[in-house]
Amino acid sequence: MKNKILMISMVFILVLSIGINAEISEEEFLEEELCGNGNVDFGEECDGDDSIETICEDLGYDYGDIWCNSNSCLVEDDCHNEENPEFFCGDNILNQNWEECDGTDDDACPGLCNNDCGCDTVPPEGDVPEFTAIGAAIA
Repeated sequence: MKNKILMISMVFILVLSIGINAEISEEEFLEEELCGNGNVDFGEECDGDDSIETICEDLGYDYGDIWCNSNSCLVEDDCHNEENPEFFCGDNILNQNWEECDGTDDDACPGLCNNDCGCDTVPPEGDVPEFTAIGAAIA
């Protein structure tokens, strides 16, 4: 009788362990099928770098790069809040989060970009922008 109970217990444990392994295998199968397919599926933040629509600035950082790891999670490790020494106000490129304009790259406020990379509300004294009625008459 004891042997019969022992045998039934062992069979139960064996069946249970096979069931657990089957569930893990199914999860691994689904992960392999969904992860890396180029689509952002349920539970994924991204699926390959081409699927990333978020940038560091969207998350409150000043600059940097976001990438997608093998677990389909966004990685913000390369996002930074301090100013990037490669970029600065006056480099003629609108590249800092706080810059309204920068030198010749001043589409936000043509002709009104100041030395602090902000837009002046009025042109410097003596300058009349060509896009005003007065400037058009003079030009």
